[in-house]
Amino acid sequence: MPSVEKISQRVTETRWSIIFVFLATFQAIVIIAIQAAIAYENTTESNQLKDSAVAGIPDAGERFDRMRWENIAFCGFQVWFCVMAYDSVVNQNVAEAVAIFAFNLICAVLGALEILDNNLWIKRLQTSVDVSVLKTAEKIEIVLAVILPLLALIFALPTYKLVKQLGWTRYKKIGADLSIDRMFRLFQRFVLLLKINIFTEFIVSLFFVIKGGSSLLGPTTASTSWQRWMEAVQIVVTALMIPMLYFARSAVSAESPNRMISFIVFQVVVIFHFALMLYNTLYLSDKWVIWLCFVIMGIIIAITTIVLAAMCKNNFGKGLKPLVQRGAAKQAELKEMHALQEQETWKIDD
Repeated sequence: MPSVEKISQRVTETRWSIIFVFLATFQAIVIIAIQAAIAYENTTESNQLKDSAVAGIPDAGERFDRMRWENIAFCGFQVWFCVMAYDSVVNQNVAEAVAIFAFNLICAVLGALEILDNNLWIKRLQTSVDVSVLKTAEKIEIVLAVILPLLALIFALPTYKLVKQLGWTRYKKIGADLSIDRMFRLFQRFVLLLKINIFTEFIVSLFFVIKGGSSLLGPTTASTSWQRWMEAVQIVVTALMIPMLYFARSAVSAESPNRMISFIVFQVVVIFHFALMLYNTLYLSDKWVIWLCFVIMGIIIAITTIVLAAMCKNNFGKGLKPLVQRGAAKQAELKEMHALQEQETWKIDD
């Protein structure tokens, strides 16, 4: 864990690092405020629909309850986005800075999907109930859809400048050895995916468990005992996600093949878990588009994590270990490496 002094030093190192973290913080505050307003409107509509029967649309109330949870998920995403922005600067991770910009673009697309989904329900409900609340929510969503791409565009220059700054920092740290540079960049990408999985794996899975898992979202043809068994497995997998992500981080730093293999096996289980989510969601009477996007994204990133974990494992023992340690372990590895270098120098002088 970096000290407060180190965090402050790296965040304020250049004007571009300052601008980068300021924009991330500003965006998080603005988007959370807008999403909270949309969530309030969706909650109001959900309550109205539960209090009055909507002819021919029995699932309307439940759908708007889900939309409220989507808004909460977007708020959580912005908190995670802001933390990642600070982390990319403090830990000087080039891949992380680039990924933040990419996720900003994805967030803009998902914001546009919110408008399309809301407009669909306005058309379905306007002949049955008062949709003035939904129209208010739609106006706020349009504001959101305009602000998100604008913020993504503003982020472009600070991201570019920060990547150049961090690239130079990396060069000073590891030198001009291209093989070490390739391994270090691969390491940074793997660590980045572990952090992304906090949202795409853990938060998504936690939401699924909180909402009742397969018994709520999927078909009810399975026996009660089978559903309970599957839900128990889903809870266990979800509970293990954060510890296993930390386990993988320590495994790649320690260059432990057995621990990396254990993590890869767990990720296979996670993919199976997400496949069940996807299967259950596809049986909904109305397709929950945003949720489907989250689940599919989770599967793709989990598969990518496995591939990078295997590639990192193949690099164990090739000279990267002293550069990826943390704290006391890092100092010990660097001291040992310098001692070996001095021995080699004396041999050459002789």
